[in-house]
Amino acid sequence: MTIRRKLTGVLLVIALLPVIGLMGVEYGIETGQLVEREGLAHADAAVGTLDKLDRLLFERYRNLLSWAGLEVMQDILVDDIDKRIAGTLRGLRMEYGVYSTLYCLDAAGNVVADGSEFPRTGNEAAAPWFISVMAGERWYQSAEFSPGETAPVVRFAAPIRSPIAAPGPIGVLVVEVDPDAIASVLDDLQERMISLGHVPRLRLMDRGTVGNLPPLEGGRAWRVETGQDGHQEVTGYAESGGFRDFQGFHWVLAVAEPMAATLAPLQRTRRVMLAVGVIAALVSLAVASLLSRGLARPLEVMTEAARAIERSGELSASLPVVAEDEIGALARTFNHMLHRLRLAQRQLVQHERLTAIGQVAAEVAHDLATPATTIANLSRRLLKGSAEGSRQHEQLQLVLDSAVYVQGLVSRLLAFARSEQPEPRPIHLAEVIGDALRRTRDGAQIELHVDGSLPDLLGDATAITRLLVNLLENAVEAAGPEGKVWIRARHDTVTGAAEIEVGDDGPGISEAVRNHLFEPFVTTKGQEGTGLGLAIGYRIARDHGGTLALVDGQAGQTTFRVRLPVREAPTPTG
Repeated sequence: MTIRRKLTGVLLVIALLPVIGLMGVEYGIETGQLVEREGLAHADAAVGTLDKLDRLLFERYRNLLSWAGLEVMQDILVDDIDKRIAGTLRGLRMEYGVYSTLYCLDAAGNVVADGSEFPRTGNEAAAPWFISVMAGERWYQSAEFSPGETAPVVRFAAPIRSPIAAPGPIGVLVVEVDPDAIASVLDDLQERMISLGHVPRLRLMDRGTVGNLPPLEGGRAWRVETGQDGHQEVTGYAESGGFRDFQGFHWVLAVAEPMAATLAPLQRTRRVMLAVGVIAALVSLAVASLLSRGLARPLEVMTEAARAIERSGELSASLPVVAEDEIGALARTFNHMLHRLRLAQRQLVQHERLTAIGQVAAEVAHDLATPATTIANLSRRLLKGSAEGSRQHEQLQLVLDSAVYVQGLVSRLLAFARSEQPEPRPIHLAEVIGDALRRTRDGAQIELHVDGSLPDLLGDATAITRLLVNLLENAVEAAGPEGKVWIRARHDTVTGAAEIEVGDDGPGISEAVRNHLFEPFVTTKGQEGTGLGLAIGYRIARDHGGTLALVDGQAGQTTFRVRLPVREAPTPTG
């Protein structure tokens, strides 16, 4: 997309923003009013349904108290031998059709009569309804909600008394309301709402299990919340308060509807607003196109210059800074990016050069390894048969030393040729530095400075130790017996890297060597050095995502700096 098109788009947005904003505000107001109306309507529907449930349960509660006083209930005293109670309860259950269970318990909690289709037996002396009623309560009520069920199981219990027996109850009458009777009331509400074009979802809940319930005003409330499917819903709430002397169960009924279904009546309003928006967009587009022509010309000049750089591939070129404004700042930033690309290109060339030299070094080392080992072994055997101190013995020793030197050179060549990625393992940097100090040649006096606590790293502890030992030994050799060598370590919390500096007060490094210091076979030790130590160290730092650089090469303050990124160990899973 060209700059002119982008400017056209920006101007178009600026022109359309007020229009879209006004339409959005108007639509938002209408949406809010509609959502509030529907939320209150859902709450009112919940209030009416709970009132029906309270009346239904009030009648069941009154039936219980009335039936507990029937004369036939006195047969509990004779264990309902002629089954009159059972027959009466069976007839009542079939007549009313809203009870799932009606049964009687005697004073000991034994089931003596049951009007259910499948009569129960046993003892319920430990049941809470039996204990409550026998303790003197006028009646007992409970509601049990089961997962996955629409309606709870409602249980009532009342004492059965006898005018001829002791003052206490002679038994307990227990009734359970069929959950289908309660569910049918909820189904009536759902069918009525569906017939009016709604998509309701009803939930009848125990007040004690409802967590964040909005404040109820007049026994009702509403709010917008996230439903079980992750979409927004408009939900009305109501709480039951009982009927007359029936205190009720304080159930909460939630009537929810998806937001999309609630906002369906606004479809026509959306279509009108869309038509107005399209007309405004066309007018604004024409105006924005005219304005963008004058603003885009300077940027087009910069674009052509950048394309010329792309075609020539010459990173040394630069863009013209045509103005001291945002466009000029963009040109300067682009020029800075070209500078960084040139640096990256040089690093890539160096990397490719190291890789090519490493391949050659591997082949040379492979060809030298076997002859050097053969010469060393034969020299050792001949030395054993020669007289110590003789000229022949000295010459053989010189041959052996040379072969051992070649073997060491082969090992260093192979180490340089390898380019294996380090296996990331937790490393205690302080322990690695201590190990490197211990491995440095005996008698070396090295000062250690640690700023704060050192972090843990991820990497190859052996490779990093080798890198530090090489730097320390170079520093010790450069400083000489009376010289000073130091190592400093700290955690750079700004860049998130561990920083280690190794320095000495030796003669320094010449300018001619500095630019090629990390290339293979470049050394300041003459015939004694192989020129592989710093090249290997550079590769180790690079493989760990870090850097090895010469900070200062002046005499008396030669300093190398190693920077390694701090990475946290992955958290084990399982």
